[in-house]
Amino acid sequence: MKNTEKEAFAEDVVIGNIKDEQAGEEINDVEGDNDEEAKVEPEKKPKEGKLNILIDNLFGGRFFTNVKVMRQIPFVLFITLLALIYIANNNHSDKTVREIESIKKELKELRSEHISVKSELNKRSSQSEIASQLEETGLKESVVPPQKIFVDLKEVNSITGEKNKNK
Repeated sequence: MKNTEKEAFAEDVVIGNIKDEQAGEEINDVEGDNDEEAKVEPEKKPKEGKLNILIDNLFGGRFFTNVKVMRQIPFVLFITLLALIYIANNNHSDKTVREIESIKKELKELRSEHISVKSELNKRSSQSEIASQLEETGLKESVVPPQKIFVDLKEVNSITGEKNKNK
């Protein structure tokens, strides 16, 4: 600025025609001059920042009555619903993974138990093992091979008293 503009600006500041913010910046430039009127600083008001205004509106209740905010409420509710579904899905999948891991562990234990029981059964059902167990009770293994017995159907019917339907 030229000196004449600085002087005019300083006069406006003294009179109070310019905002405080602009006055504070321009007064520093004018202070270099020896004008006594230019050195007078206006009263500084506490600045209200955007955060202070937002907090005041939120707690004052004016924020939710704003038309722009009211139009966005369905979208915010939709996003909230999606977030809740996401959290529930995540918890459900975690629970399912834990169940799968416990079932895999149980299956592994049952599989090993099955193998051990099966081998024990095969061992106990062998002919030599059965023969040794029967000797303790007094029974002995037969040395005579088994023979087939043929029975006539008429004899069976005469004993049981039934008539043969398949002749």
